[in-house]
Amino acid sequence: MPRASSVLPLVNASGHQEVNISNTSLAVNDATAQASLSAINGKITACDTSAVTVSSSALPSGASTSANQATANSSLASVDGKITACDTSAVVVSSSALPSGASTSANQATANSSLASIDSKLTAPVQVSSSTTVNGSRGNLINLGSVVAGDFTTSVDISSYSKSSITIKSDSSDSVELWISQDQGISYDLHGSMYPQQPYSGGSDYYSYLKLDGDVLTDVKLKFTGSATSVTGSCFSRA
Repeated sequence: MPRASSVLPLVNASGHQEVNISNTSLAVNDATAQASLSAINGKITACDTSAVTVSSSALPSGASTSANQATANSSLASVDGKITACDTSAVVVSSSALPSGASTSANQATANSSLASIDSKLTAPVQVSSSTTVNGSRGNLINLGSVVAGDFTTSVDISSYSKSSITIKSDSSDSVELWISQDQGISYDLHGSMYPQQPYSGGSDYYSYLKLDGDVLTDVKLKFTGSATSVTGSCFSRA
């Protein structure tokens, strides 16, 4: 029969067995722990626990100052004084007075009437009609078989027309002068000379043409200055 062990287990007051664990890998070296604690302590900055006086502390850069606040308050008060209080009472649009220069119902009615009149005239293409009256005929200034240098023709009244043309047919290229009047034929002024030119067809007659459109004239007449023996002068006018 084997012999029983004489070593009894350790039991605490609660009746639990106490176990003593021993391992060299769990041992803590006091010198190593002290070095770590010292390193940690070196990284901690001491807190300044002295009293802070707010009223005398320097403002950080860019902070608002009391003087600037006072200036801003002054500006705001000035702006407030320039603002007119809004009238929040009820506005009756139908009875409110129109501002100066506003369109009125009467003017709109007049405009609508004019537009209706215009519209009625545009329902079909606008017809434009006019009559043109030509006054004068060939040879009504002079038509002579022989001409003496320095002779004037009888004057022609063109005061009622805005467009007139003078034509000359001659058997010579000698100049013919055009004389005009602006006072009902009382006095005449030389307007210029006309030089009949032979046409390109090689014919024997010479021609000249002059327009008087828009000129302020009352009468015209011709003066022969050359040696032509046959000259026909004509004046054609249109209102």
